[in-house]
Amino acid sequence: MASSNDASVVRGASAPRGSPIGFVVRLLLVLFCFYYAYTRVKHSQAFEAHREILAVVAAGLLRVFYRGVEQNGTMLSMPGPTSVDVGEGCDAIFPILCFVGGVLAFSAPLRAKLLGLLVGLGLIELLNVVRIASLLVILRHRPEWFHAAHTRVWETVFVLFSVSLWGIWALRALRRDEP
Repeated sequence: MASSNDASVVRGASAPRGSPIGFVVRLLLVLFCFYYAYTRVKHSQAFEAHREILAVVAAGLLRVFYRGVEQNGTMLSMPGPTSVDVGEGCDAIFPILCFVGGVLAFSAPLRAKLLGLLVGLGLIELLNVVRIASLLVILRHRPEWFHAAHTRVWETVFVLFSVSLWGIWALRALRRDEP
């Protein structure tokens, strides 16, 4: 037997807040707003500072395993000479926007959303630091693999990681929300 909420969806009325259609509409709206805002501020000092912080942390990680790693602004280098620039697009902004959009669009308690954002953003940033460091190592030892690792492997890993991370968060948020 269909509930009143199910009937309203069938008749074409507006979707209830917890419905998949409502989620998709909210997600698209949030992502559109985020993307619009991003295109207006992507060259700002805040984004440059974010990329510099990523370079500093990646250099610190690399120094655990390699000598002579240097960082200057968004540039990372190793003896060889091998260097990469943590430029626009290397900041994991799109996986971050997708994860944040998914969390904000999902019907869950505010506390669950805040915790999900805190943990999720930290994990995405950590994965990005590992990505940046690994790309410098790949460029140094296997330069012929760099392009594929940069544009195919890591992009795929980020999509799968962000979607999986959101899925795990959503399932946990649903379990906590059950009476």
